Amino acid sequence: MKRKLKINEMGLVRNEDGLYVGITTRELLLRLLDVIGCQCVIESNMNIRFDYKGETFYAIAYDNSTTITIVDPWWEQCSLYDIDAVAMIKKAINEVNCTTYVTTYYEVDEEEDLLGISSDKAILLISRIPDLEQYLRSALDEFFVAHHRLTLDVERMKNGLK
Repeated sequence: MKRKLKINEMGLVRNEDGLYVGITTRELLLRLLDVIGCQCVIESNMNIRFDYKGETFYAIAYDNSTTITIVDPWWEQCSLYDIDAVAMIKKAINEVNCTTYVTTYYEVDEEEDLLGISSDKAILLISRIPDLEQYLRSALDEFFVAHHRLTLDVERMKNGLK
């Protein structure tokens, strides 16, 4: 029995089960980002830069891979000289990493004397995942959960509650 294929307005091919077919991981990501309303720019190093809910993200997606890595770079920062803030941020990062599905970490810019907070997440991205648009949105929304939890944890520490 032959399966029927449907092409939607974005040029994505789906079979009768609603699953995407015949597309590379990189192209699948680019089309999904377009479907959810993200403008994409392919950087010179082939990373994909896009904005989602006002935040700039990067994605690393290779055609021959089944996973992608999404990076939310330097979404918060503080002075390296603010010892209390640095200590609270480090502690909050450890706690957030235990309670969210993204990995949050800090980076140091020694020239500017800044500590920056970034996050990333690797996800499976294959055409057989049902409702891929919602799947990608959920993965991206988890970054905002990490932002919120880290901010709350730091505020609690500032107020002596943790």
